[in-house]
Amino acid sequence: MLSPENDLIIQFSAFNDHDRIRTLLIDADLPLPDHQDPPVRFLVARNNRTVVGCLGWEDYKPYVLLRSLVVRKDLRRQGIAAALVKRGMEDLRADGFVEFFLLTEAVEFAQKIGFSATERGELPDAVKTSRQLTALCAKATCMTATGIRA
Repeated sequence: MLSPENDLIIQFSAFNDHDRIRTLLIDADLPLPDHQDPPVRFLVARNNRTVVGCLGWEDYKPYVLLRSLVVRKDLRRQGIAAALVKRGMEDLRADGFVEFFLLTEAVEFAQKIGFSATERGELPDAVKTSRQLTALCAKATCMTATGIRA
């Protein structure tokens, strides 16, 4: 069992992380960012230099849409996803982002770490333009950070 505090390094992705991030997203049946999307940046969780999880985001400053949150199947339910969200939000707050939205099918997990469901119509106009919301993840629940406990 991994300990997010002791066994993981969470950091911005590097160029050579692309293939591992792609594999994680495909294995989880999540859409891959492409040329039609705004730039999607990633944090990765590493264990022994191997990428075991990632969190992506789209910049709509001062808003941010968190997306593509995934952890390798055999390492789930060990706090890795929560650690990625916590670190991502800390870094993004420091960079001037003030409101965080998450698109997910893991509603219970998101609620556990401090997100609550939000109607898509209530999102800021800029965020509503995301292909994640309009086409790729039309059935996912949109959530907003209300009291992060990650």
